Amino acid sequence: MKFGVSYFGNRILEYVETDMRLLKTIGFDFVVHTYSENDFEFYEKTMHEIVKITKDEGLEAWLDPWGLGGFFGGEAYSSWVLKYSNICQIDSIFERVPAACPNNDMFRKLISTWIKSAAESGADFIFWDEPHFYQHFSKSGLWCCRCASCVKKFNELYNSKFPLKKSTRIKFFKMESIIDFLSFATDTAEKENIRNAICILPEAEESFLTKVASLPNLEILATDPYGILFGKPLKDYVKNETRKLQRAAKKYGKKTQIWTQAFKVPHENHKEVIKAMDIPLKLGADSIAVWGYKACKYISSISSEFPDELWGMIEEWVMKNEENK
Repeated sequence: MKFGVSYFGNRILEYVETDMRLLKTIGFDFVVHTYSENDFEFYEKTMHEIVKITKDEGLEAWLDPWGLGGFFGGEAYSSWVLKYSNICQIDSIFERVPAACPNNDMFRKLISTWIKSAAESGADFIFWDEPHFYQHFSKSGLWCCRCASCVKKFNELYNSKFPLKKSTRIKFFKMESIIDFLSFATDTAEKENIRNAICILPEAEESFLTKVASLPNLEILATDPYGILFGKPLKDYVKNETRKLQRAAKKYGKKTQIWTQAFKVPHENHKEVIKAMDIPLKLGADSIAVWGYKACKYISSISSEFPDELWGMIEEWVMKNEENK
């Protein structure tokens, strides 16, 4: 059993060193550092130094392609979709959206440059964070993607024209497109001697999770059942998503990882968060991680209501269970 936490919002090295030392003292085993396009362009050497500091403190260092191309999760904007507009997904009414298509060759080339930098940093893992097609939250019924890359690939796979309406075949095609992209990404990372973990959004179909688990260069399959965020009964939500993930991972001998929500947590849910962390622990998940450091008090849009109190409870939980490992 390993314990981890995400870390972002700070690029001042002396403070990073203090924080990493604290996390090691508490009992954490790994830290997921977000590595956005902004970091890649302006902080590359700094990020490499952050990885070194993390490992020097005795922690595993992971890098997260946070918001890259708008295809991965994270509170980070993508400049790639502006610089290389041809990589963008096209929605069902033929409008460009601010997210790259996983079937686009240029996007894959950009990802390859990022992977090379991640590997050069000496990081232990790439944490492929919530890969997904763009979702229209303000316009119901719209879907992605029908860009030229998707149309070409669909025609090659099915020898038929790309449909105008969403269908079961489109749903399957989108899942296969994500699998194919993740196969490319994990294979590329393996060639650069960096290990792979993939976090799939909760409520994914078990058949999809099983296909992700089948990727030969994947080591850890993860999900993030943030019940408070999604308005779900937290205990049952975490239990059901953990068991589903474990069934998929077991078929291919992959390790499992469950993420705990420590952002946007109302005060009345503090105890519920801690109880929810016990569930994957009891069910035998291989690692449990928290998003994010200090209950995200430094990013006001998603900070928990009383972050210091919640983080203190998380620290106590980790220290207690570190002793029992």
